[in-house]
Amino acid sequence: DLSDNNLLVLPKEIGSLKKLMKLNLGKNNLTSLPAEIGKLETIKTLILYQNSLRVLAPESLQNLSGLKFLDLGLNQLEELPDSVSGLKSLVSLDISWNSLRKLSKGIGQLPSLEILDMSRNELRRLPDSLHSLSSLEVLRVRHNELVELPESINGLVSLLDMDVSNNKILKLPNSTGSLEILQRMDLSQNFLKSLPKTIGHMKSLLSLNLRNNKLQQLPAEIGALFSLQ
Repeated sequence: DLSDNNLLVLPKEIGSLKKLMKLNLGKNNLTSLPAEIGKLETIKTLILYQNSLRVLAPESLQNLSGLKFLDLGLNQLEELPDSVSGLKSLVSLDISWNSLRKLSKGIGQLPSLEILDMSRNELRRLPDSLHSLSSLEVLRVRHNELVELPESINGLVSLLDMDVSNNKILKLPNSTGSLEILQRMDLSQNFLKSLPKTIGHMKSLLSLNLRNNKLQQLPAEIGALFSLQ
């Protein structure tokens, strides 16, 4: 645990810690990571939140195939390398509070991912490759610049919780109705003028937040959401 220090750089020799399973570097002043981080082949948890990271070298991630938890929140990242696709065991990815404007297609190649937090960035659209995240249960994209959600969102067959509040979303794709096991959907603080009739297919919804939009009417199909509490 090296959190809450004033580290500016990491020595290359950190790659020699062949049995390391958890590395907490949160709350430091790191602006980059040595490529040797990629040699930590046994690591399961890597915490890098609240640093000053602007870029991630591709080789720093591509060999971490056993990594399960990666926290990059509260940095200054503008993009993620395509090598993120090598994180085949990743269960939780936090890239909130950065400066991301677009996402690498590689983010759709994470078969084990269950939690994805992209809140507080500058994202204008989500990649179609997101539909491949068939294990994803929690999706948080609040406080971005999204104007729409991709039709391919129906590929998120395991999704239980979706928060896309505080964006600029004008309409929902009809495919949203295919999220049949979704339990919580937060669409507050957007620019929605209507809802698709397919919303009536979302029989598992327990919570639906539509506060502060531009809705003028609701589809009759909303009456089919018998589970709403």
